[in-house]
Amino acid sequence: MSKLELSEHAHRILKEELAELEHIYNSIAEYTSTSTDAISGICSILNKRSRYFGIVGEHFSVQDFDGITVIDTLDECLVRYIHKIAMAHLESRTTSISESTSIDIKTRMLPNATEMPRYPAGYRILHVIREYIRLFDTQAHDKELNDVCGAFINVISGIASAYIRTRDIVNVRHFSDVAREYDVVSRLKCKCGKEKFQVKLQKLVNSDLGTPYDSLDLECRACGHQRSVTFDLPHLSDLYQS
Repeated sequence: MSKLELSEHAHRILKEELAELEHIYNSIAEYTSTSTDAISGICSILNKRSRYFGIVGEHFSVQDFDGITVIDTLDECLVRYIHKIAMAHLESRTTSISESTSIDIKTRMLPNATEMPRYPAGYRILHVIREYIRLFDTQAHDKELNDVCGAFINVISGIASAYIRTRDIVNVRHFSDVAREYDVVSRLKCKCGKEKFQVKLQKLVNSDLGTPYDSLDLECRACGHQRSVTFDLPHLSDLYQS
């Protein structure tokens, strides 16, 4: 996620909230020996999103570049911690989990779930995870579901993994970065109050130090206001690796 344009204040808030998430994760990771513990830990750290969303909203609009960039960076961190909690528990199990059981839970809980985009932003993944947890909670009285908490964690891990692959796999993560640029643009609000920006020109630029970044010239469809935003391209070099 781009940090080229972030103000010093935004960088400071981002650093503080990343440290807070790490502290929370470390405290949770010590107590996930059972499936119930792991689910509780995932819920606990997921609930911290309301904390940093509120803090960021106190200082920036969550529909302007600083706010969106800080939230998106924290969301990615949160997805990774949820994945780590789930995977640590699954790897510690002495018995394997039936893939068919996991698929059955997934289809029973969200049979009509909207297919995720190829390169989803973190907030989309968190929304799906939260919805699964809500539905799991409403059906917790079902003895069968109580017996397959491990399979439910496997579902959550799979959802998070689908996102993490787009961020970590060479030759994929660059295209994920570019796709997320347009996701950010779609959420930017113009001074006129509309979320109507369209990309008029996209340019690959090199900084004075030779670091590549994307520069997007935008125009509001509602009022014609123009602005430019820039995005880091830390994984552009992936395309030139053999």
